[in-house]
Amino acid sequence: DSSSLLAVSGVKNAVTVGFGDAGFSETRDAAATARRLGADLREIRISPEDYFSSLPQFVRRAELPLADTAAAAFAIGCERIAGEKTAYFSGEGADEFFAGYHVYARAEELSKRGGAWYFGCDGVLEPEAARRLLRQERCYPRDALVEGICNGDVLNHMLEVDITLWLEGDILFGVRRAARSCGMDLLLPFSDPRMFALSSRIPSALKRKGDCGKYILRRTAAAYLPEETAFRPKAGFPVPVREWMRQKPWRGEVEKRLFGDSSAAIFDRELLRQYWDAYCAGGWTEFRVVYAAYVFLVWYDTVFLETGPSGGSAAETCAKD
Repeated sequence: DSSSLLAVSGVKNAVTVGFGDAGFSETRDAAATARRLGADLREIRISPEDYFSSLPQFVRRAELPLADTAAAAFAIGCERIAGEKTAYFSGEGADEFFAGYHVYARAEELSKRGGAWYFGCDGVLEPEAARRLLRQERCYPRDALVEGICNGDVLNHMLEVDITLWLEGDILFGVRRAARSCGMDLLLPFSDPRMFALSSRIPSALKRKGDCGKYILRRTAAAYLPEETAFRPKAGFPVPVREWMRQKPWRGEVEKRLFGDSSAAIFDRELLRQYWDAYCAGGWTEFRVVYAAYVFLVWYDTVFLETGPSGGSAAETCAKD
């Protein structure tokens, strides 16, 4: 998506984010594309020190505990380039409008099960498990999240769920907060309402073809990008937080937050410990749970408990600002 924007916009300055780990960075591919298009590419490299130290400021600026690993990394990138230019292009929206996520390959499977149980591309816990972890008296049914969302075939139903809950509620919220807090204007062509109007008229068979997501976008991009670039496998914006949190010293720091005094007031810590131990043993689903709990506790401690520069709590400081 970013390669397409670079190609059609004529912009000659580009920025990419990397993490020093080839398995989690697209910097090599980004550099090759930039050279092909005659653009200068700047790499912003984020270390685990950068990431974890920036989280309190990120959640304070977001004004809610946004448990999205990519959103926090995007915010760091914005801070690094703040003041250099006034406006930047970014590619958010293409995956939700044109079926780019790998989960959409399950549309046929979902169609056989009615499709109604799809609640988004990045779920965390079943309602009963969430009730137990949060020590609530009753469950909050997730069906209400997708009530009234039903648009044609199963793939389009999935896309509409993700546009409503994921794109609007997470991605666009996070990137806009990050950009505005740094005084930059973020331009999102793929998220333009006119692009949505176009995508809503395109048959599902052209949005996803076999294992190829965003098929029609890729076919279009092949007119001005090399074929191997236009049809490069999707990588997303993977941030190696799942690996970092298992490593010293971050493992110990995260564990202190997860099982500190604030946690005792909110979570069933015995159950949270089970999720933590399973994550440390290699669990992926458990990572989502512990990361969401960790970010919530960073937000809670930062906004309500920690001392701000004026001597009051961070919440009081924000209110004065």
